Amino acid sequence: MPNKDHVLTIVETMQKADQPLILNHIAKRSKLSPQLVDYHLEQLIKKGLVLLAEEEGKKYYLLQPIFYDENWLDALYTMLTPFVDGMSGRIGFEQFDLEISKERVIINILIMFLKRFEGELEATKLFKTSK
Repeated sequence: MPNKDHVLTIVETMQKADQPLILNHIAKRSKLSPQLVDYHLEQLIKKGLVLLAEEEGKKYYLLQPIFYDENWLDALYTMLTPFVDGMSGRIGFEQFDLEISKERVIINILIMFLKRFEGELEATKLFKTSK
């Protein structure tokens, strides 16, 4: 079973870089093994979160452009803050004194959303491509 922290670390690393990265750079910056990063990147590509481009024999990985739009991230964070605050009481976050970045909250929620609706999203993608 994939470790959610590894996925979040990879996505955060890519978001902070704000440019396409090769696998080894993602692994080095995230302090994860290249094999683990490669596995998770394949999964993120399948889910549509990460884009892959090849140039001069090198594979470059980039998050979907929306992850780099600060206005969109700020609006999403503002919109999700009441939800996160409400949920934190239900699942016991208030017991911990954690500093969680808005990017981590947003990325985690987006990943949860995509996992929840993965079947529906795949069906939609298939439907659109079959026309």
